Amino acid sequence: MAREATETEVLRKKAGQQELNTSVARTLVENMQALRQTKLMAISESNLYSHLWP
Repeated sequence: MAREATETEVLRKKAGQQELNTSVARTLVENMQALRQTKLMAISESNLYSHLWP
């Protein structure tokens, strides 16, 4: 019985860690997408100004 409880606890911890890993990965992807969007906006702005002031 104690062994089954221990195995169940291990599985719960693994599931919790997997959820955390998924959450971290999702946040990382969101941050990378935001950074890419920021870079694209900066490039667009730079191109705009280069045409206004050659």
